[in-house]
Amino acid sequence: MHELRRSPRVEFERRVWCEHQALTLYLPVSNVSQGGMFLQTSATFRVGDTVRVSIGPEETAGERVVADVEIVWSGKTGRSPGFGCRVLRFSEGESAYMRLVDRLVSRA
Repeated sequence: MHELRRSPRVEFERRVWCEHQALTLYLPVSNVSQGGMFLQTSATFRVGDTVRVSIGPEETAGERVVADVEIVWSGKTGRSPGFGCRVLRFSEGESAYMRLVDRLVSRA
């Protein structure tokens, strides 16, 4: 299978708020990269759906992150079903998110 990821992914075992239409969920994330993340859920999202993800300031050293992500892959990795997501745009905290990922990459 051809690898489409441009940035390395790193573990990020935290929860984030996810909003999609009239649904709001507090979902675990198992990994992040500069270009996306993996949301753990069995909710019925579809490839192509857009979800708004919010990461609290406690996870990013003081700045909230809000991004719209597109679901690009659905399936099971390791122990959990979920969705691979690509970041489309940030409405808050883009630099905080990039610093978080860089910090996690440097520890890995």
